[in-house]
Amino acid sequence: MPQYPPENVAFIGAGPAGLVTARELRREGHNVVVFERENQLGGTWIYTPATDSDPIGVDPNRRIPNRDPRRFPGHREVLDYLNDFAADFGLTGLLRLGTEVEYVGLLENGKRKEEYDAVVICNGRHTEPRIADIPGKLFKFLSGRAQ
Repeated sequence: MPQYPPENVAFIGAGPAGLVTARELRREGHNVVVFERENQLGGTWIYTPATDSDPIGVDPNRRIPNRDPRRFPGHREVLDYLNDFAADFGLTGLLRLGTEVEYVGLLENGKRKEEYDAVVICNGRHTEPRIADIPGKLFKFLSGRAQ
């Protein structure tokens, strides 16, 4: 695998896509920070009363697909797996939990809070997207390197 100069890469979202992508770019030698709005990693695998009124499936009136539920892992099992994945690959120290990213763009007048070479947005399909209109340099990833 070709080696590139390390880039500083910010990730938004600590669900499955953000964790795996952060791991891969870190393996290539990039400096990685993962921002997560919630107070724990897991993305849509974090079930709360706001996301599911019956997270353990005890309500007899809950509609369940006509299939054996043991064939598929439950949300708790997937969430535990994601936590283990982050711990096993040394990603937990890269996470900034409870941190919502409010602005991504080019800064003017020398004002700067944090600067990154690239931003990877992995906030999942269940978050309403807001497409940024950022004039100037656009980033795309080829083999993990910002171009």
